[in-house]
Amino acid sequence: MKHSVFLRLLSGCALQLLLTMAVHAADVPEDWSSWLVRQVDMHPDVVAASETMNANLALADQLDRPIYNPGLLGSYEREGDGNNWRVGLGQTFDINRRRAAQNDQAAAVRSAARQSFAAAWQGKAIEVLSAMVVRQAAQQRYELALEQQAQLDVIIDLMRQRQQAGDVGQIDVEMTMLSLSQRLNETALSLAAFQSAEATLHELLLMWNENLAEVPEEFWALPVVQPPEEWLLNHPDVLAARAIWESLQHQATVTDRARKAEPTLVLDGGKEGDESVVGLALAVPLLLRNNYDDQVRSARQTALAAKADYRATQRRLSFEMEAATTVAHQYREQFERWQKVSANSGERSGNLLERQWAEGDLGTNEYLVLLQQRINGLLASIQLTENYRLSLLEWLNTTGRVHAQLVPANAMPAQE
Repeated sequence: MKHSVFLRLLSGCALQLLLTMAVHAADVPEDWSSWLVRQVDMHPDVVAASETMNANLALADQLDRPIYNPGLLGSYEREGDGNNWRVGLGQTFDINRRRAAQNDQAAAVRSAARQSFAAAWQGKAIEVLSAMVVRQAAQQRYELALEQQAQLDVIIDLMRQRQQAGDVGQIDVEMTMLSLSQRLNETALSLAAFQSAEATLHELLLMWNENLAEVPEEFWALPVVQPPEEWLLNHPDVLAARAIWESLQHQATVTDRARKAEPTLVLDGGKEGDESVVGLALAVPLLLRNNYDDQVRSARQTALAAKADYRATQRRLSFEMEAATTVAHQYREQFERWQKVSANSGERSGNLLERQWAEGDLGTNEYLVLLQQRINGLLASIQLTENYRLSLLEWLNTTGRVHAQLVPANAMPAQE
């Protein structure tokens, strides 16, 4: 009885300790980059890519193993009153060095597996980052629509008061009501776009955290440099394509060597009546009916196709890197110019328009037109920011620098 009470007290203390640790862990701020890397690692698509990599690594381990196992042979017969039996051991010898070619193939298979996983991880990371950018822009559009809708509600109340006082006519009130109807529709559309973008991000992030769902501003300060040649050669897509080509080259060599005859040596011994016997046998296959030339030719053609794919991947990424760098530079230039020219102009213009309308310097129709122009300008700034950030992500993706940007230890130099 005392023993069970002690166990209950101990388990209660352990539970309290775990809850305390969980509370303290929740209070500790998590680094955004580490959190995002963990989210990408946990995504089912990345987990599936990881298991595929592990399967291919296991296949590479198998290729490293010996080709032929020894064989055990035995026979027994009864002849008259005597018993005849023999026991032997057979072994096929790899005289054509097929295993050496398979060892080279194993190294290429490992490289292809790891680089294919790196490419899949990078693609998922870019997908998550892009979803964050789209969600943030959609949220800003929605908040702007709500702001303008609230502003029009206030204007309508003031218009009705001024109409009762005889300061404005019915046409001004009707035009304001039409503007409100348009704004209500745009608010509904903005809300739908925001909810869709947030649902997409929720699907990509297994552990949702509202405080970490936006990309920090310092992330966008990444240096957009002209990619050196080594970035192209070390891109996961290029390395994976090259490794696949090399693997198929070695596979063609393995196929060629496998078709050549290899001897099997059998050593056996036993009893025939009262006499002990020892035997040695040699078996060599004869390639008379099929020399497997077609199979070898097929393997070589497959390797040549993989080589062409590798060259095409390298060429495609070379042009994509150049284009992405140019686009990112242009967007950065326009974005920085907009920041210098239009800093805080949206809030100032809104206050100025409202003050001039309230003081009677602007007519209602003119005020509504200018108000719509202000909204269009703010929406354009949101679109510019979204496109600029997406261009930076495209540059990171085409240059293969996604992981380097997210993991500080491997980050590129911070100067252009």
